[in-house]
Amino acid sequence: MMKQQGMLTEADLIKLGNLIDARLEVKLDQKLDQKMANYPTKAEAMADKTEILKAISDFKNEDMAHKQLHNELGEDIPKIKKQIRHIFKTFEIQDPTEVVATI
Repeated sequence: MMKQQGMLTEADLIKLGNLIDARLEVKLDQKLDQKMANYPTKAEAMADKTEILKAISDFKNEDMAHKQLHNELGEDIPKIKKQIRHIFKTFEIQDPTEVVATI
């Protein structure tokens, strides 16, 4: 049987459909690539998150250290006063805080 000109067979329609599908897929991939170019890569996004988490961690550590210094300061003052009194006694120095100026 001879093929008539201008008529598409079922096989021709399948080939044409496959060609259209392939071209659409390429176009969609190109558009998706263009849209995705504006977003950071996974590595870039993770680097930003890592930097933020490190800053938060550093802040928490500094805050804890600062609070610990305050706690220790309250404990250190009596020790320091005792050491100063000992030095005054050892070197027979009069405690300048006990000296009252007379006018």
